[in-house]
Amino acid sequence: MWHAAGRLPPAGDYRGREAVFGFLGTLRELAGGSLPHFDVHAVLADDEHGVALVIGTISRDGRSLTWSGAHVFHLRDGKVAEFWDANTDQYAYDEFLGEFLG
Repeated sequence: MWHAAGRLPPAGDYRGREAVFGFLGTLRELAGGSLPHFDVHAVLADDEHGVALVIGTISRDGRSLTWSGAHVFHLRDGKVAEFWDANTDQYAYDEFLGEFLG
């Protein structure tokens, strides 16, 4: 399960590989053909959970947005079973993507 934060589409919950890849494809379209880039600053993990502290950047049409956040993972049998993103400025992220929604 992939939990995408936000107030606008494509925010929501996605279950299964096909749904998650569809979500990532929608993000790519909104970003004009690329996905957000993440620089990882720290990773904290145990056998069941992982957290990556990140700085994200997304660009389109000569404009870009940079934010910090956390990616939270629930691990099961050595694989990611669930994912949540938490952005420090969700409103700015939603506003940036919202400008490109049809």
